[in-house]
Amino acid sequence: MKHHETPGFFEFCARADLYIVSMGLAASAIAQAHMRAQNVPSFWNFLNIIVLFFATFLGAGADDKNIDPEVLGRNSFLLLIATLISAGTTTYLSEREPTDSGERESQ
Repeated sequence: MKHHETPGFFEFCARADLYIVSMGLAASAIAQAHMRAQNVPSFWNFLNIIVLFFATFLGAGADDKNIDPEVLGRNSFLLLIATLISAGTTTYLSEREPTDSGERESQ
């Protein structure tokens, strides 16, 4: 194509449906935290609920024709980064073996 323009990074992010990815990751992290509630502090679960709320809210208006793709891409990329941090930490804490401080001190 002679007149093909390469989209910017954030315009590319706008096309990638990152809100849907964020919703799926946050929802699975919430479910995982509930299955192993003793390992995950409630802060991370609350943060995942907030991320899920914002992803749902912002994703609902992403199809509007008046939205600037650059802004949409930037917001979805930032929300994806927040989701990766919160969901990743929740997953790590969920799968980590609980430490028993009394057992370590006796050894």
